[in-house]
Amino acid sequence: MVAGLLHPLSIYVLALGSGFLIPLLFRARAGFAVALFMLALAGMTLIPAFGFVALLQGGPTIEILTAGVAPPFAINLRFGLAESLFVLAVNLAGLLAAWHYLQRLRETAAAMLLCIILIMGIDGMIMTRDLFNLFIFIEITALATYGLIGLEGSAAGLAAVFPDQLGQRRVSDLERFGLQRLEDIRGRCRTFRWVFLK
Repeated sequence: MVAGLLHPLSIYVLALGSGFLIPLLFRARAGFAVALFMLALAGMTLIPAFGFVALLQGGPTIEILTAGVAPPFAINLRFGLAESLFVLAVNLAGLLAAWHYLQRLRETAAAMLLCIILIMGIDGMIMTRDLFNLFIFIEITALATYGLIGLEGSAAGLAAVFPDQLGQRRVSDLERFGLQRLEDIRGRCRTFRWVFLK
């Protein structure tokens, strides 16, 4: 049971589950929502920490295939030594940043939700094994970033979001164009393997 809770896929379960519960709890009792937010971030940090220690002790790399089918038709994630280290660093930085800005984040449920989605998107970019899902996780991260920047509602914040969105649109269009060309050349979009992690 403990091994199941510490599985890397639990990072996404925690992020999505708390993402659905935080707005509901915020309306009833804001304190519970803040506690859930911090507990979710702590859990999202502990999972890669235990995974990193297990991998250092010779544990196997975890290949995650969702939906029971091979990529590119499902999400393919890999949790090896390098991925666990980077996910741990991202989640720890996110937890410390959330603790530092807690007074600001606790004002709205949207701020806490966007913070969790941002961290989950970065984790997905680190662990994904194919180009299409890399594109999806980049979009998730970009949307959470736009939301956090523009959440303040000030003229400066909204002015900062607009050029960032335009730049991200251009990058997304180029990536989609490249994926379409790969499909034309190869017949289908093959799984993307990081050369330096083999």
